[in-house]
Amino acid sequence: MGAARSPSASVIRRRRVTVVAAAVLVVALVRAFGACSGDHDPGSDSAEGGSGRTATSTTTIPPMSESELGGLLRAADVATTAHDWAAARRALDAAAVSYPRDRDVTRRAHAVDVFEQQASDAVPTEERPRHAFFHSLVIDPAKAFDHDGDSAGYQEWMTTRDAFARILDSLLERGWMLIDIEDLFDVDAAGTPTPAVLKLPPGRKPLVISIDDVNYYPYMEDDGFPLRLGVDDRGVGGTVMRQLDGSEAVTRDGDVMPLLDEFILDHPEFSYQGARGLMAVTGYAGALGYRTNDLARADHAQLVATAAAVAARYRDSGWRFASHSYTHSQRFKDASISLAQLRSDIARWKAEVEPITGPVNVFVGPFGFRVPHGDPRAAELAQAGFEVLCPVSSFDYLRFQGPLMVMDRINFDGLEMRVNAKYLVPFFDPAKVRDAARDR
Repeated sequence: MGAARSPSASVIRRRRVTVVAAAVLVVALVRAFGACSGDHDPGSDSAEGGSGRTATSTTTIPPMSESELGGLLRAADVATTAHDWAAARRALDAAAVSYPRDRDVTRRAHAVDVFEQQASDAVPTEERPRHAFFHSLVIDPAKAFDHDGDSAGYQEWMTTRDAFARILDSLLERGWMLIDIEDLFDVDAAGTPTPAVLKLPPGRKPLVISIDDVNYYPYMEDDGFPLRLGVDDRGVGGTVMRQLDGSEAVTRDGDVMPLLDEFILDHPEFSYQGARGLMAVTGYAGALGYRTNDLARADHAQLVATAAAVAARYRDSGWRFASHSYTHSQRFKDASISLAQLRSDIARWKAEVEPITGPVNVFVGPFGFRVPHGDPRAAELAQAGFEVLCPVSSFDYLRFQGPLMVMDRINFDGLEMRVNAKYLVPFFDPAKVRDAARDR
């Protein structure tokens, strides 16, 4: 290849996770235990919020604040993402002092045990990995399917929240296991992806999940979708939803990402060592629901910083980000986008979106965009630091083509359930999953 490739995002991320895991844990422990000082009232410890420690008349262990608990949850998540099980347990043990029965603590503690055991049980698998993708979930069918100008698109490209819950149950029941897309490849000395030896517990089938257009475009605002991604009072990733009274609240049930996080905490056996999914983001309307595309905004720098902080919290939980192009241009649809246009699109995405998501190494093709083997546009993607290209098809397709790993994705949406239901049968029964709310 001519020009040198940009540093691998996978290498950058692995270094970052290792360093951040230690730093976040130290800060969280200092804050948590630094708050635990002063005079003690022996009768002040409650069953739920009490310390659970042996107290003396001169030492007090006041209940930890929600923000302090959030710091420990984040430290545990960072350590789990780094597969540092001991550090994750230290953070959770510290949290359990004041929150011994809290489900955010107890479920994480159980999940760490499961994830660590998975590594001991894993053996090389011959199962072919598959890649499924969603768009943002329909949360309020009455608003989304109201027969206005956007309803037809929601019917085709979206999945309802209730259907998503049934899909997850089916995937777990049928032996699918969520994996990190980076478990599928190594990178050689020349920076070229090569097949990796994938290991899983016996009987499990590997699955990658991604979500397209995590942007919450303006046209979606009145149709019951989230306004943007956010973090709750504990600093846990969620979705900002408009409430009936017009106020905004962060919930954990507003889209694929927080719902999948909760599902994994309830069923850690679904995820190999805590793997999450991949968020594919465009840039022409901002990112993650933050309108950072308006560079002239007086609060632009603060908006970028806020969005970046939210993205970082999701990354700390194991989520990855991908470029879905900046423009989502129609030229991707028929693959007519020129080399110069692709280069310009990538440059703009890197300038405006990458400061929010951090470096990425996956390009999720808009409209299922793919390039033939040997096409100079593949080299352009590689030189920009991309190691993986993800087009769309209903079939099992994973190839190492020159400078890229190419992995097709199957859409779990209304269109596929209606037109190509037979291709979904290995994952779930479309007739049982389909939401009757679509027909109202």
